[in-house]
Amino acid sequence: MEAESIKLVLTYLDKIAAKIGTTAEQVWPWLIRQQYVEAIYPLVIFAVFCAVLIPVLMFVVRHWRPDSGYSICSSDHEVVWGFSCIALAIGACISLAVFLGEFGDLFNPEYQAFMRLLSLGK
Repeated sequence: MEAESIKLVLTYLDKIAAKIGTTAEQVWPWLIRQQYVEAIYPLVIFAVFCAVLIPVLMFVVRHWRPDSGYSICSSDHEVVWGFSCIALAIGACISLAVFLGEFGDLFNPEYQAFMRLLSLGK
């Protein structure tokens, strides 16, 4: 089974290399770098969500005056900002969860690249 898996991966590497006009030895490092990119990408998305969420939260907190008799939902404008905060927070949580799921790929990208090539054969 192990020999078959290795042969399958080498076959796919050769096919990929033939399509782009290079050798399998040059394709493998590209696949490893792609695993790093796929592991870091959710962290970048999380940073973007946080970069938008923090100013929106600061705006909402600064303009919400519960002591003046108004609530956060006293106008349609405030409702939009409130829902924006909720949507951005949910997006940030989801992107952080995806990053934490992909975090292990940073430590063993060769395994992930190998598994990705194996999944092509199934």
